[in-house]
Amino acid sequence: RISTEMKVGSGDGNASAANPDAEPVSIISSTDAGDTSKAIVLIVGMAAGVTAFWFSHMQSPPVRCLLGTVFALAIAGGGYKKKSLDISGAVSAFFVGWISCSASFAFGLTLIAFFVSSSVLTRVGPKVKRKTDQEFKEGGQRNVVQVLANGLVPTLVAALAGALAFPHQPVFGSNMHSWLPACVCAFVGYYACCCGDTWASEVGVLSKAPPRLITSFEVVPAGTNGGISLLGTIASAAGGLFVGMCYFTSSLYFHLSTPAASTDKILLMIPLGLGAGLVGSFIDSILGATIQFSGYDTIRDKITGSPGPNVEHISGLRILNNHAVNFVSALITSALAAAVGTVLI
Repeated sequence: RISTEMKVGSGDGNASAANPDAEPVSIISSTDAGDTSKAIVLIVGMAAGVTAFWFSHMQSPPVRCLLGTVFALAIAGGGYKKKSLDISGAVSAFFVGWISCSASFAFGLTLIAFFVSSSVLTRVGPKVKRKTDQEFKEGGQRNVVQVLANGLVPTLVAALAGALAFPHQPVFGSNMHSWLPACVCAFVGYYACCCGDTWASEVGVLSKAPPRLITSFEVVPAGTNGGISLLGTIASAAGGLFVGMCYFTSSLYFHLSTPAASTDKILLMIPLGLGAGLVGSFIDSILGATIQFSGYDTIRDKITGSPGPNVEHISGLRILNNHAVNFVSALITSALAAAVGTVLI
């Protein structure tokens, strides 16, 4: 195909070739170049996928670190590009993702599943959220504080689990370290709580039925800390179940070749995730209703977490902010999950 950039002479298609100052003839159109680029990207992507599939069955720590770097860069870069993370959030997300993936592919994929699902739900119903939330940001744009509130503790737990199982990946079995069940359950419980709370917050605010304060069951405006609804409760259970299933399926995939692996014990992560999602969401709501301030800004017509001259108090004392409440509730849930793992596994 000849580009339309070819110079056409007076009746002679080779006129431009005779003119040394004429623009060079392009034998590949912009459309063809675009198709070629897409084909190259597709081939490279398929090759990377096949390579990752082959590497995923290898227990070598250097391989886990290498793939952990790739996964972490992808999630941090993608989150920043999609405005799910700001620059500080992207940098912190890289280290959270790299450590988690390097310790265990199952940890890494569970983290990625939580982040991607939460980022998608953050974009649902932006008009409603913009009306009710004074701190609403398009796409979420989580910063370093939010990332670490959700990811610092499970990252440390993942590092400990990886060290206990070194050089293999953490897995339930006859030869496992006595602390390993507590570490794995703490990791799953923490992210199940975070995912359940995030799903409940992002979906519950869209409920047509008004929420009720968990401590008094009084009707409160949408977006009030400590407010619960049937839709939000279902979403919290679904979020926790989602995390449990993600860990279960990824563990089966990556640990089938691991000696002495116990499928029955890994299966317990599904009900553990469901329970952690529900319990963690309720703990978060109780803390939000009691020691986190919620008020109604009469000027902006929005819910706010800070008192002011034009703010009518709804509930809670100004002791913890939203990030601290999320951190404390997830920490408590993680500790409970670790205790359950110690007893049952």
